[in-house]
Amino acid sequence: MEGHRPDFRDIKSFEEFNRYYWYREELSQICKYLGLEYRCTKKELNHIIE
Repeated sequence: MEGHRPDFRDIKSFEEFNRYYWYREELSQICKYLGLEYRCTKKELNHIIE
């Protein structure tokens, strides 16, 4: 397990984003922040962010 997870805004690539575990609610908030669809499953949210 990697150390402290950086803030989403500090992550520069999807590969870096993928190194960390994200809860569904966190993914939903990230999508909302980006102006994307945010009311779906965790798997769908990951795909949207990718």
